[in-house]
Amino acid sequence: MPGVAMKDTCDVLRALPGWKAIVAMTADGGIGYRGGIPWHITGDLRLFKQLTLDQAVIAGRVTIATLPALPRRRLHGISRSTSIQSQQVVTWHHDFTTLPVSAWVIGGARIYRQLLPQCTAVVVTQVQARYETDTSFPTELLNEFGIKHTIAYGDGFTTVVYLKD
Repeated sequence: MPGVAMKDTCDVLRALPGWKAIVAMTADGGIGYRGGIPWHITGDLRLFKQLTLDQAVIAGRVTIATLPALPRRRLHGISRSTSIQSQQVVTWHHDFTTLPVSAWVIGGARIYRQLLPQCTAVVVTQVQARYETDTSFPTELLNEFGIKHTIAYGDGFTTVVYLKD
């Protein structure tokens, strides 16, 4: 990851208490297509790993079903169903009151919509290429945050860090 500034920003974000969100999206807010992510951007995946390694992460059932293995993360799943199982998930939650007090929210769209108002920060990877998507991030909720840091990368994406005003 180029520059000390982003490394310092990552250290600060990892240390922030409360929930933080991380998402990659297209210019129009698209985050998924047919149950998966339609792009593969190595630099964005490195950033995701740097921020979430050895941290708790929160995801919905559909997102968990599409995730590769996430070693060294404590994955907390959210589902209305009581019969869900996944070898990756530490704990399944059926409401938000039992979630860890500090964690990264990693999707999907419904989970972002429900938890973003309680987040202290959002890390957005803006994917510069156009992709067909059928699932969107609730971008209107970013209006509650201010832009803290922006980094443009050469391999097709920009990262913007938003902090709660």
